[in-house]
Amino acid sequence: MLALALTVAGAQEQADVYDLQRRVEWLATQAGAGVEPLTPVIREGTKLEPVTLVAEAGAEDRAWQPGESVWREQGGTLVVRDARQRREPAIALHHSFSFTNEGDQTRLLDVIFPWKPQLRDARWWDGRHERAPAEPEFEVAGMSFRLPMSTALGYDRVVTWTPRPSPGVALALDPDCLLSTWTTGASGEEFVGALSFRTRIVLDPGQTVGVPLVVFTFPHEDGFRGAVQRYYELFPERFSVAEGTRPSLIGGGGYLFSRKLTRELQWEEARRFGMGWEWAYCPAQTPGDWYADERFYDPEKGYSGDVDRHRNTVPGSLEDYRRDLRERFQRGWWRTNIAYYMLPHAADLSVLEQFPDGVMVRKSGEPSGISVGWIKPDAQTRMTHPWANSYGQEVLREIEQIAQDYEVAAIGFDEANMDGPHYGAGIDGDPARAWDDEGRVYCAMQVALARLGEHIHQQTVRGYTMATVMNKPTSYPTATRADVGMYEWPIWEQTDGIEELRLLMGHKPMSWWKPPLPEKILAWETMSPNEIRAGVAGIYDYIRLMSLRWGAFPMNMQVWDVEESVKLMPVLSEMLREGWQAAPQFTADKRLWTARYGQGVRSFFVLANPTRESVPAQIRPRSTSLGSVSPDWHDTLFCAYDGSERTRERDERESSVIPLPDLGPHEYAILRAAVELAGAKGLTGSALMALDGLSEGTLDAAWTAAKAFEGTITARIPDRATPLTMVVAGEEREFEPLDGAVRWTGALPAEGSLRVTWRPEVSVEAAREQIAGFPFVGEGDALATIVLPADPTDRDRYVAEHLSIYFDYWQRRQEQPFGQVSMLSDVEPGPRLPVVETASAEIGPRIVFAQAIRPTVQIDGQTLVIAGPDDAAREAAMLRLLELLDARYPHAGAFPEHPMYQKAGMVGRTLEAAIRNPGGTNP
Repeated sequence: MLALALTVAGAQEQADVYDLQRRVEWLATQAGAGVEPLTPVIREGTKLEPVTLVAEAGAEDRAWQPGESVWREQGGTLVVRDARQRREPAIALHHSFSFTNEGDQTRLLDVIFPWKPQLRDARWWDGRHERAPAEPEFEVAGMSFRLPMSTALGYDRVVTWTPRPSPGVALALDPDCLLSTWTTGASGEEFVGALSFRTRIVLDPGQTVGVPLVVFTFPHEDGFRGAVQRYYELFPERFSVAEGTRPSLIGGGGYLFSRKLTRELQWEEARRFGMGWEWAYCPAQTPGDWYADERFYDPEKGYSGDVDRHRNTVPGSLEDYRRDLRERFQRGWWRTNIAYYMLPHAADLSVLEQFPDGVMVRKSGEPSGISVGWIKPDAQTRMTHPWANSYGQEVLREIEQIAQDYEVAAIGFDEANMDGPHYGAGIDGDPARAWDDEGRVYCAMQVALARLGEHIHQQTVRGYTMATVMNKPTSYPTATRADVGMYEWPIWEQTDGIEELRLLMGHKPMSWWKPPLPEKILAWETMSPNEIRAGVAGIYDYIRLMSLRWGAFPMNMQVWDVEESVKLMPVLSEMLREGWQAAPQFTADKRLWTARYGQGVRSFFVLANPTRESVPAQIRPRSTSLGSVSPDWHDTLFCAYDGSERTRERDERESSVIPLPDLGPHEYAILRAAVELAGAKGLTGSALMALDGLSEGTLDAAWTAAKAFEGTITARIPDRATPLTMVVAGEEREFEPLDGAVRWTGALPAEGSLRVTWRPEVSVEAAREQIAGFPFVGEGDALATIVLPADPTDRDRYVAEHLSIYFDYWQRRQEQPFGQVSMLSDVEPGPRLPVVETASAEIGPRIVFAQAIRPTVQIDGQTLVIAGPDDAAREAAMLRLLELLDARYPHAGAFPEHPMYQKAGMVGRTLEAAIRNPGGTNP
């Protein structure tokens, strides 16, 4: 009986210990207890001769102790330092290793950092795959698709009774550090005995090179995704879009292919289909000449014209070329973020004649092979290593010229997955250098591309940080320096790479980049019309569900013609502004795809059903903070994405559940976090939000906890909304305003309620019917006139012009619902609202842009006022007005002429219209 009592007591104690959120320090001590310090093992040269280090000074031999340890080579000139530091928000110890060569000969060092966590039956994840333990051998694939971390997940060896899952442990590289080679390893046969990180560094006489590492723990429940999530929390600046970039870059990519005659129509095309950026093809006339100048510009090959296309088909002078580029990038800059398209790894031979050190040199010492006709029919290019050589320095200057002259929102790299080593000029002294098995020194091309990305982020255009869009940034150097990562494969091919690229990109958006081409996928010649429609629907369903699962935007060609896809784009945009998260923090039926966006009360939960059958959609959320590690118990109440009510209940096992309607085939559901309560246990309750109010919104919630508690209640409000009141348990409280939330701390009853009110970013002081009925146009003519504000800015003029073409765009799209924007120039123009500086009494209905304390849309008789304190606020008000007008003037595209669509009765119609009415001819 005594033994049984001890066992039960011990089990109860361990259950309490594994309340991870209330045992933060326990996590740290368990992860570090009895662990050997992180001491490098160094071998030198191609023979890997051991280098003996002697400890000179340091803190206690405990891996979790801060301080500094110093080792000196016995009888030699190599000094190694490890400056250890504890850091929040995650439980981690940062090791700032530095290697100093005090001698007069270059040293080639092979360094392994071993770490022995105290786990048993631990499995290993190598930064890409879960697999059996293996020694840290360098692989041909190198850095491709891998996070620089080695991770173990198992059971705690300290526990002598029934094993319980322990926190996972990880050894990882600080992604600020650029390395040309690295690998991870784990000792053991079936299970992990020790983790390791290995790299090769080159040390010139007098040089110091740093290799910063971090060891950390993560919750067992999230598996290896929990390690990735904690890694994001440790280095948020590397796994988030660069600070200061334009928020409108968060959105889908695609091809607009406009002309000067239709340039302003592309603004509305981009808005309608959720596009945040696009390529601008061939801005450079010769690959490798980033900012074309007199040295390399060839007027016979040069571009002068008004169509955004791949090829340079219209000859023109250098000044013509620059003029057209300025027009393309700067006109309507506020709405269409055009990425300056570059091939950063290639340069034309005519360029390299003046910068011969830019040629990428192979291991043999020979330059890389010549590629003919890759971009232009007669172009001959070589691979380049654009960094510290004269060519690379020229590229850096030209990036600055691009920012100053063309004012581009971003520079796009096509492609960023070139992973070859460069043995040539420009790498002398580079701390990222490595060496191969023959002892030859090189630098990885990924390092060069990452440094170009860093230089791009140093440029400011119109007050914003210039961004980087990278095609296939399949290594940590490029992924951590990119702001948008393109996946330029069909998303039904190489699907393993999708998750791997997603984990590399962190919270940043990804972008699918292949048109779906149903006519090439389906065997439509032998299919019935109904089967064709079902097949096309399945393709677009898959794109939508994959986009929700992985935080990726479909390009416009994957959105056109499908009403549900068009509706999804602003949803994806809102969620990805909060950021995709590696750990969902909830469980559901295993047949469903799950995802989480955002942290804390700004979170979203996503369920998607990829099957052809209905699946129960009950969610089991974690009783934990949806953000960083916290010592407090957190529970969250959710509503549906549209704000409708959802409840949180307890099942027969007293587990927390959120019941949802079953998800039908290819359906999805999104929950919006609404209220977070810190300190409440045994929580049940419900929440709903009125998100569609024109001038005010509300959040209502009610909860029941196991008992009254002292805690914090945090309530969500929409982006850029102004909180008005917060009523807790029937009493109005003075709240703390946060970014997108309000918070109050105090005594909370076991049964309580909450009501929060807010004013949306744009206050619409008119009924929807008034806006729909305002006399903008009539019988194909413009009736209203737009009046600019006093002293209008360039942005004001753009905003007014965008509003002026709204009806013109819509009417032309009714005549030509498919095809490129450039083709709309052939369609008879619709009504355009005239824009004037001042209004006369005779002009009739008017739309007035005006100054106001906050963004507002008002109607007073025949006057519609779009107001705000500055031009950005007035643009927000104008866009809100267009959202309301879309209900009356919808457009989702239509399928083009093609025998398959003709057979299925889909030409000139959306997918949903063709399914709703198979025999009809009109949407």
